[in-house]
Amino acid sequence: MIATGGHTFRPAYIKGQELGITSTDVFMLAKLPASILILGGGYIAVEFASVFSGLGVETTIAYRGEVILRGFDMDMRRHIQAELELGGVKILSNVNLNEIALHADGQRRIASLGEGVQLEVDQVLLAIGREPNTIDLGLENAGVKVNERGAVIVDEHSHSNVPSIWAVGDVTDRINLTPVAIREAQAFAATEFMNQPTTFDHADVASAVFSRPAARRGGP
Repeated sequence: MIATGGHTFRPAYIKGQELGITSTDVFMLAKLPASILILGGGYIAVEFASVFSGLGVETTIAYRGEVILRGFDMDMRRHIQAELELGGVKILSNVNLNEIALHADGQRRIASLGEGVQLEVDQVLLAIGREPNTIDLGLENAGVKVNERGAVIVDEHSHSNVPSIWAVGDVTDRINLTPVAIREAQAFAATEFMNQPTTFDHADVASAVFSRPAARRGGP
């Protein structure tokens, strides 16, 4: 059973990406930055923007699309974006981060967003997703097939192309949520150890994003 999850990554196409931090590095910060640029518009970007702005950090989101939280209900996306801005988060839409450079003071970062736009901030958080943890597992030696992102390719029973190898959770890059990984593992256990062939239906899985303020549809 392969259940190694996923990991944050630093996109190679951003020059100076080593000067940025990931959502893992956030928990290693020695002190709270006075300002931060967050690249991305998904779960991690919105959640950390809410945390940092709530702690009084000057927070900016840079997103390549028009409205954050792609994949969610558009009305809620627009509502959350507007409320974040009202709460002090600056959101830059339709931009890309091209380069991170060190400021002359040796501490701050200069983020180049294209068309001559630059921001000076204390930290740059790269919050643009995660990748499956399959590097150096030796899957190629076992003949296990992976896709272009390095995720283990499995069938509806979480079975790889190798008869004795299964995979569940984020390493399969299906729906990267902890409760989904748990149910995939439970289905595997029922199938392999209880003689109860079980699959997990990946359609219509509910998900949540933690934002400040929160938004609920159909509630007060």
